[in-house]
Amino acid sequence: MALKHCVLHRLSRGSDAAKANLNDHLLPAEEAILSIYQQLTVSSQRSARLEHGVFDDEVEARQTAPLVKEYSEGKIDLLGLSHRLTQHLSSLLADSPDPYNYFLMMGSEQFTDRERVMMFLLGTKTHYTIDGELNALETECIDIGSPLAVWGVDITNYKGNTDDYLRLIPARGEETLKSAFAQFAEFSAPVNRAEQTETFLASAAKYIRENEPEEKIETLIQVCQDNDKIGAPIELPQLAEDLSIENKDIFVQEVGEQTGASSEDSRIHLHRGAIKKFVRFYGRDEKLSISFSSTMLDNGVRYDKHQGHLVLEALPKGLKAQLHQHFYPAD
Repeated sequence: MALKHCVLHRLSRGSDAAKANLNDHLLPAEEAILSIYQQLTVSSQRSARLEHGVFDDEVEARQTAPLVKEYSEGKIDLLGLSHRLTQHLSSLLADSPDPYNYFLMMGSEQFTDRERVMMFLLGTKTHYTIDGELNALETECIDIGSPLAVWGVDITNYKGNTDDYLRLIPARGEETLKSAFAQFAEFSAPVNRAEQTETFLASAAKYIRENEPEEKIETLIQVCQDNDKIGAPIELPQLAEDLSIENKDIFVQEVGEQTGASSEDSRIHLHRGAIKKFVRFYGRDEKLSISFSSTMLDNGVRYDKHQGHLVLEALPKGLKAQLHQHFYPAD
């Protein structure tokens, strides 16, 4: 990633009306600005709340989507886009009954053959410093560790009319902010990411069991977990390479058809909860808690669906020692 341009604005409301303080120039993508932007990008990529989607065509009186269209056609630059988007969000926040102080950072990232615009809505938090005379001073700082909301658009994918050009981490905090940012984002998720990830993992594991050494399921899990950590999607052709699948084209075709991934990109955005669910079976009630790796099913753990019994054929050493001590204390 190379941050090409960046800009910072402020949205606030005190005792009077809401207002937007707009920066009149772009900020140099270096030192402090670059560090802040990179930290925000990494944290958003790793967020389990990150969603991928498109603009919602059902939204009435859309404002965000037309502005992105103007930007993609070169009719406005990043500064102009940021001004108009910030003013739009400010107007949506105008009905907030409570005072607020937000900062909005927007940047344009330039890759080898693509561009992405990201927006981060930041709150503030109190820090304390000690001056040279050992006085404790209270300072208000932006909170880059936990952005209030994230929105972004892959301009290249948007021009290509793909089904995953928008990124969104919904706003958290008070209800007015949540509602305002949802209206601002104009976001729609055409694919249920949790369901797609579950289907993808099940179909990929099924193909491996039927055609490849079963140990490759462990590699499948590891690849998914590694990609999820950096917020990267699974590209089926690359996954086939990583797993050393013998008939790669058949694997990509079969798994892609099962998961609804188009043949053009064969890309799947992962859902962390679905990965965890696939990796481990777990359950609990007031008197029992049990969890085990999914790879142990029929390989140390057996389920009898007719009797509703779970048979443990291999116990952890610690549990086995506790049971032995309980039943045979004399030993």
